[in-house]
Amino acid sequence: MKKKPKKQVKKQAQRRDIPRTHNTGYTEEGFYRAVAMTQEELEERERIKRTIAQKRQKRRRKKAAFRFFLLFCCLLVVGATVAVSIFFKIDTIRFEGEITAYTAQQIEGGCPVSVGENLFRFKAGEVQEALYRKFPLLDDIQVGRTLPTTVTITAKDAVARTAVKQEGGGYTLLSESGRIMAKNQVSLPEGVYLISGVKAKQGELGEMLQFDDPDKLPLLEEIHQAVSAVGLEGLQSVDLSDTQNISLRVGKYFLVKLGSDYQLEYKLQLVHEIIVQKDLSPEPTILDASIPGKVTAKTGTAAVQALGRRPRCRPPPCPFGRLADPQDLPLPPGISGGYTPSLIHI
Repeated sequence: MKKKPKKQVKKQAQRRDIPRTHNTGYTEEGFYRAVAMTQEELEERERIKRTIAQKRQKRRRKKAAFRFFLLFCCLLVVGATVAVSIFFKIDTIRFEGEITAYTAQQIEGGCPVSVGENLFRFKAGEVQEALYRKFPLLDDIQVGRTLPTTVTITAKDAVARTAVKQEGGGYTLLSESGRIMAKNQVSLPEGVYLISGVKAKQGELGEMLQFDDPDKLPLLEEIHQAVSAVGLEGLQSVDLSDTQNISLRVGKYFLVKLGSDYQLEYKLQLVHEIIVQKDLSPEPTILDASIPGKVTAKTGTAAVQALGRRPRCRPPPCPFGRLADPQDLPLPPGISGGYTPSLIHI
């Protein structure tokens, strides 16, 4: 039988700061000091207890406030859900705008949202896409909510801007926003230019046309903005086979080479001024504007050089190296300042 170990009794530490006599216990001075120290300890202990109790009470208050706030939010959500379910029922679908392709009654009747539905249950983006597919001759369709019970639709007539050639023949017309307006067109309407050098994924009417190279779509938009800004007329086609060697067909005779999209608007402005101000011969002409500030024209075997006017400010540096600066080009004899484009026969 193993003996159980005796319980160890912890001895209270004797206070070393209380003086003792040899065998007679505390002295009078030591006794009063011990009583004083004990009273201080009791006061400190009571202060600590009060501090802990205050902290606990503060935490309880915070938890109670959080529970109340959470309950209030839940009641608010439930109340809003019930209110939305009961109220805000659609009773009017209204079209606002002036269009010629369709009537307002057709658009209101073709809206996928029906009377009696909740005003906040449908997604405006999905309704817009459905309207684009159903009415491909519309552009800039907007769907909004007018409290308490009205759905508002706005749109404008789509204008054909560009076209791509289909593999089986014919053309696909695109609106200004890049959506498919019509397919299998035999010829191009006036003012519509052809996009070549791209492979398009043919979609349904009203959908956005997708290119094989997604970077060509924003480049095409940049070209259109630059053409509109300079007022270049007679644009027939844009070739994006090589995005570093963009070429445009303008009118019946001019093939414009722009190089990359670096300073695109400035290049087109010089080309526009050369075409407008100079009486070029009516024969096939290549206008090379790949170097900013310089346009070189070639007609058959004869070549002429067109010097563009000096820009108001120096063009920004090219990230791919130094390009020819118009300030470095020689001035014609007798001209010392800014000048209009001129042709110099080589």
